[in-house]
Amino acid sequence: MIADPAAARRYAQAFVTLAHQQEVLDAALADLAAMQQVIGSQPGLARVLANPEIPVEEKRQLVGRLFETRAAPLTLRLMQLLLAKRRLGLLPLILIEAQNLRDAVEGVTRGVVRTARPLPAALLARLRERLEAQVGHRVLLTTAVDPALLGGITVQMDNTVFDGSLRRGLETLRERLTTLKLS
Repeated sequence: MIADPAAARRYAQAFVTLAHQQEVLDAALADLAAMQQVIGSQPGLARVLANPEIPVEEKRQLVGRLFETRAAPLTLRLMQLLLAKRRLGLLPLILIEAQNLRDAVEGVTRGVVRTARPLPAALLARLRERLEAQVGHRVLLTTAVDPALLGGITVQMDNTVFDGSLRRGLETLRERLTTLKLS
C-alpha cells in the first residue's frame, strides 16, 4: 500500500478528537501502539490482515477476537474501520500523527537527548527545566547514548537541534582560528 499521509492525518484527527472528548486519549493511544506492535511483530498476522483474498469480515472478526478484551472500544472501532476501508497499512502513520496531535492538545514538546555516556537523572532534569523555560511549555525528553559523540550533548526537538557536542565545539573553534587575523 502507498503511504497516504493526508489520509493518516484525517484518521488520526478524528481518533484523537473522539478519544479526547471521551477522556480516554492516553489509554486509546496506548492501545493503538500495542496493536501496532502486535501486528508488526507477528509477520503471519500482518500477512493475513493485508491479504486481499481474505474477506474483510473474517479479518474484522480476527481483530475483534485478538483485541476486544485488551483494547478500548474506540481503538477497536478504528481498527475495524481501517480493515473495512483496506487502510490498515496506514496504522503506523496514524499512530505517529495521533501522538503528535495529543502532544499539541496537551502542550507538550518531545525531544531526544544524545550523549556519549548515560546522563545522570539530576542533570537531565535541569536540562528539561531549561528547555521548558526556553520553549514556554512542557518538554518530555528521551535519552540515547551515541558512541559517535566524543563528548557533550545534542538535543533534537521537532525541527530544532541544539548541538553542544565536543565535535561542534571543535568545529567552531577551528572556524574562529581560520578567520582570525594575525597582526
